[in-house]
Amino acid sequence: MSRLTPLLPRALAPGATIGLMSPGRWSLPDDLAKGIAALEGMGYRVKVHPQNHLRHHQFAGTDDDRAAALEDLFDDPDVQAIVCARGGTGSLRLLDRLNYGLIGRNPKILMGYSDITALLVAVREETGLVTYHGPMAYSFSKAVDPFTHQSMVDVLSGTPNATINAPATVLQAGMAEGPLLGGNLCLLTNLIGTPHDFSPNGHILFLEDVDEYWYNLDRMFLHLKRAGRLRGIRGLILGELADMKDSAVPYGLGLADLVRDYLDGAPIPIVTDFPCGHGKSIATFPLGVDVRFTASDGRANLVFLHPTVTTERP
Repeated sequence: MSRLTPLLPRALAPGATIGLMSPGRWSLPDDLAKGIAALEGMGYRVKVHPQNHLRHHQFAGTDDDRAAALEDLFDDPDVQAIVCARGGTGSLRLLDRLNYGLIGRNPKILMGYSDITALLVAVREETGLVTYHGPMAYSFSKAVDPFTHQSMVDVLSGTPNATINAPATVLQAGMAEGPLLGGNLCLLTNLIGTPHDFSPNGHILFLEDVDEYWYNLDRMFLHLKRAGRLRGIRGLILGELADMKDSAVPYGLGLADLVRDYLDGAPIPIVTDFPCGHGKSIATFPLGVDVRFTASDGRANLVFLHPTVTTERP
């Protein structure tokens, strides 16, 4: 948990300019073009950083190329928000290369998910800037999902008392309040013990992942528990765990088993299968903003208790 005062970026208004960069993998040209067209179709201008077209092994340019592109967009007065082109892998490699002073002096929306979790948490820890776990250009390259679009607009435009309500599997009903924190389970686990470690104590923790073996998921949950990162959480939201794999000998333990094993009966609301991961729909979650989280009757409801962006003029 950042000890800095939360810093809200400016709201994203219709006609605003979104800067697009790739912190990790490069995108196929057709996917990139379709994602850009979808964002433009929503009424935004899109400024495509040249770095998006670089290729260095799996990455969209070298580590220095990608870090410089992110800094360029934070420093660009014409850009109101930065949306990552896609995830993949590589964001962790940027954390020790970024000029966090420059980022903090130019607060603006930074959004992505999956591998981008590393950037979202590091920027939040270093600057206090509220960052956004939400869709990327790639998310819109196949189609524009209505839930994903509406959640993004509500959160990034600063809709008063914004609410996210969706079906979910309720493992433990209840209500809790606290700031949101979380992201991709693998990336969060890799931040433990580093300069960009995090503390979810007192938070509503959300986790998602994709394409993992069940035994590895178990190992990551155990790591969170042993490192104290499940202690003191006020609620747990688990997104879709897409494309999970089993071993030749079935692992046996499922998600509900892992939750029971590692939360030790904590009396907190817990849901799974919430649309905040690699599924068709993706909620936009601002890291560090207080919510009221209610789990009951096969649904999860989140009401933002404080502004998700600022509408004040600089």
